[in-house]
Amino acid sequence: MYIRATKDRKTKFMALGIKLLESQWDHKEQRVKKNHPNSVRMNALISKKKAEAEAETLELTLEERTFSADTFQQVKGRSKHDFFQFAQKYIDNLLATDKIGTYRRAKYTIEKLKAYKKEEPLHFHELTVQFLKDYQEHLVGLGNKVNTIHSNLKLIRTIVNSAVNEKLLKRDKNPFYSFKLKSEATERAYLTEPELLSMERLDLNTATTLHTHRNMYIFAAYVGGLRISDLLLLRWSNFDGTHITLKIKKTGAPLSVKVPTIGLEILTYYKAKTFNDSGGQPNPANFIFPVMPKNYDQLNKSEAHRVIVAKTALINKNLKIIATRLGLAKNVSFHTSRHTWATRALRKGVTIDKVSKLMGHSSLKETQVYAKIVNEELDKAMDVFND
Repeated sequence: MYIRATKDRKTKFMALGIKLLESQWDHKEQRVKKNHPNSVRMNALISKKKAEAEAETLELTLEERTFSADTFQQVKGRSKHDFFQFAQKYIDNLLATDKIGTYRRAKYTIEKLKAYKKEEPLHFHELTVQFLKDYQEHLVGLGNKVNTIHSNLKLIRTIVNSAVNEKLLKRDKNPFYSFKLKSEATERAYLTEPELLSMERLDLNTATTLHTHRNMYIFAAYVGGLRISDLLLLRWSNFDGTHITLKIKKTGAPLSVKVPTIGLEILTYYKAKTFNDSGGQPNPANFIFPVMPKNYDQLNKSEAHRVIVAKTALINKNLKIIATRLGLAKNVSFHTSRHTWATRALRKGVTIDKVSKLMGHSSLKETQVYAKIVNEELDKAMDVFND
């Protein structure tokens, strides 16, 4: 069975994925006869696809366009203008490129949108400013916070922009040109110099995970604010004696950071703990910090991601214990080591472009938030002259 659409004496066909005997088809009523065991379901599908085809040809007429070779796709009877079908390609690509965390967040975001649409198709022409406003209100009703809603809509915008680039949607039909996303500034906690020093000097049992996790935090706070996902996977092959060289897990970009004295001291400590029998040098394939399981390299992508998530959660739990012991009234997580490094670097005169480069930011805009923090500190310092 096919749907045939004709416009300006040009005909195109859309496969429905239905096969049946001619004796099971009512030519007059254009319906599957009741003598077919799945007649009700098939007729419902035919009606739905016919409506989609009519909507497509109407859109072509309104926009004064003609049929092109790919106006209809013969893929499971679905129009290529279905947002969800296009979004699935985007999500699949995230998985194929090992962006497991981003893949899971994107998948969940699209599933929320599907639930809103009650599992019905969402054609690109339905994505209007009003649709986005209605969906935004729906997310508010679900109890989603401003930045969660921003993140959800940002993903949808990314997919819509990709569709525009692939000529599935005209640029002037992109609703995000008129619909602006809203977000709230979040407080970026970081340690001051005295607080960082107190964490460095905290006496901890060397046999505990608290000791290892504290050392990892201090290392990141001195060595470019490395992300926890990169630090967990750091091997001795990434260290050449002076520099840490790696490919950033989040972005895939290469990074090389010269390790300062305190970082070298931490590496020397773990090097002494991981000597092998061949000349007193650690195995290049071994992890620098003894946190990851020995069978990590045998895990599949999904399992490996779960291990990183679990280890990150444990480290953050231990850092809160350490912060409590130090009497720090701050929400200390591993990511605050990154904020700590950035604010310290700017205070010490490192230019913002170099800070951005070492942090692996894709643009200066991401780094400017730290410059703003430092500038606010300088403003407060100048307030002493008002006393």
